[in-house]
Amino acid sequence: MELPALIMDPIGDLFASVESIAFVIFALIAIAGAIGTIRASRVAHSMLWLIAAFFAVAGIFLLAGAEMLAALQILVYLGSVAVVVLIAILGLRTAGLVAISVPGSFMLGILVLGLAGLTVNTV
Repeated sequence: MELPALIMDPIGDLFASVESIAFVIFALIAIAGAIGTIRASRVAHSMLWLIAAFFAVAGIFLLAGAEMLAALQILVYLGSVAVVVLIAILGLRTAGLVAISVPGSFMLGILVLGLAGLTVNTV
């Protein structure tokens, strides 16, 4: 499905089709989700950003025609991340506080990289 020439000319071939526009939107959501995962000050907020990034990657898989990978992305990764973060919240909370404040983005980044490494090694 092609867009009208008025829209295509100033932008170029990047936005030549609806699929290209959807890809750019999913890619921007994935990048924003990854940055939000690192920059979030609370673990629960970090998990929500990571879920948004995983859904965007699943959308990119759907655009590529890999429906099975999109389903695995949603079922395996989102399920495992939700369980791991739930265990972390339950195990780390002190004095009845549900929200855990992370002192810096660096520690959260290390945690996300560690979880990503564990996820890649188990799959």
